[in-house]
Formats: sequence, structure tokens, C-alpha cells
Amino acid sequence: MGSHGCGIGAGGGLCLAGSPISSMLHLLDVSLDNNTADYGAGAFVTVRYAASTCPDPTKRTCYFAVFDRVEASNNAANQAGGVLYWTHENILKIARCANSTEYRTNGSLSYSNTTVSDPLLASCPDWADNRNNSAAGHGAVITSTPHSLRVKQHRPLVYSSNIGVSLNVTVQDYYEQEYVAQMPKEVRAGDGQADAGL
Repeated sequence: MGSHGCGIGAGGGLCLAGSPISSMLHLLDVSLDNNTADYGAGAFVTVRYAASTCPDPTKRTCYFAVFDRVEASNNAANQAGGVLYWTHENILKIARCANSTEYRTNGSLSYSNTTVSDPLLASCPDWADNRNNSAAGHGAVITSTPHSLRVKQHRPLVYSSNIGVSLNVTVQDYYEQEYVAQMPKEVRAGDGQADAGL
């Protein structure tokens, strides 16, 4: 939903692409079932304006999508994000899980072996529990674009200014899952050429 689209192979069930003139999309009691895509088989959430223009409190409210009691099953991503793939911070809020009556507010939630500092970005447990959601690359349930680097392997060394230092690092998403998929591609307006999504 959005005039600019999510890009090539993204958003099997829903493509949610916010623009500078949109503010909020509230998905309530929605089922994302039996979808396939390269990225975000259930839903792909992105924005189509520079992050530096958001927020602008004098002109508009920034776009965000609220997932409220959204169910998801049998979604398969060829690359990443079986249920959900999001691209920018502050554009997604997972307010309540499918069987919950309570809204998430503050604190932190545990996700796999990591702690998600923003509970409104934490995956719903029912998306993983025997729901057959999957991704060939990473993020069988939920993922984001690359978020951080982690030193994978390093050797103790004695440093000297004339000796190079090498580190083996991994790229991780917001949930500290190793990013192993290719980057999503997007179509540039007017020329139909695909380029890297970052």
C-alpha cells in the first residue's frame, strides 16, 4: 500500500511503502497466510523518503505501520523475512500479538538469544510456534536491513603502526541474526533499472 512500491521481489502478502504524505497504517485482526516473496513473504515495510526528513514536527507525522493482532502462517521467503521484513527504524510497531488483549509498551523482551530493547519491534511468539513460516537466508520470522557489525573472530595481537590489522566481522540485522541474504533491489523511478536497496 503506497504509490512507490517495495521493490523487486518484496512483500508477498503486503507491500507497505510509506510516503511523506502518509502518516499511519493500522492493521487490525489481519491474517498473513500462504505467501511467498524474496523478502518479507508476509509483509515488507519500508518508506520512500530520506530518513533525514523524518520527523518534521511542523509539517507532518512520520509514517509508521502498526501490526495489531496480526496472524501469520505458511509464509516462505526465498531470501529473508518469512513473516516480516522492515527497512528503517521507527516505521514498525507490533502493538499486540494475535491472541493478546494487552498492548506492548515499554521495557525489553527476549528474542531468541538476544534482547530487543524496543518491545514494539519484537516478533510475536505465535508467528514461530508451529506456523511453518520460513526463510532460505535468515530471519525465518522477522528481520530488518543490516543494523550492526559483530566481530566474528579475532586473534590477540601485538599492534605496531606498520602492521595491518584484520578482523573477521559479520553483518547483523536488528535482532542480531547474521545477515546472509542478498540486499533487496528497488526500481528507480523512470528507468526501470534495479539497484541495491540501501
